[in-house]
Amino acid sequence: MQLGSRFRLRMFRSLHGDLKLMWQTTSWTNRRRQHLTSLRCWIFQDVNFEFYQQLRKFAPFDLCNERPLFCTHRVYDYGTSKVVGRGQEHIKLELVDNKSNNIMNGIAFGQSSQARYIKTRRAFDICYAIEENSHKRGEVQLQIEDIRPCE
Repeated sequence: MQLGSRFRLRMFRSLHGDLKLMWQTTSWTNRRRQHLTSLRCWIFQDVNFEFYQQLRKFAPFDLCNERPLFCTHRVYDYGTSKVVGRGQEHIKLELVDNKSNNIMNGIAFGQSSQARYIKTRRAFDICYAIEENSHKRGEVQLQIEDIRPCE
């Protein structure tokens, strides 16, 4: 790990002590699965534009400085989620967590196979990155990397 990356990681942890970043070179699928089981549960109340602006200070993200992923347990479809894209392969989501009752917008690329479960309004866990909503300046959305039904 390069010196700059270590410094950034140390600074980032001081910003938010509960955040656990993964710096391993595992496959994306394994990394997403590990995030779902190892990260502290975030509530949507903590995910806002101000926090996103703090995250941007650690850019640019690449192989040596990976974009941080977050996890929220027991989220629900707000009722307006839908499958989108030319081949109907993505899901545009509006989610509610069970702790703060805040609504968050998100996009899950290539995960349309999860749409049927999501529409049942049963709880599921998500692993995601935070990004600025390109259609609504000053708002954030979740780029959902993985979805796991709750047991």
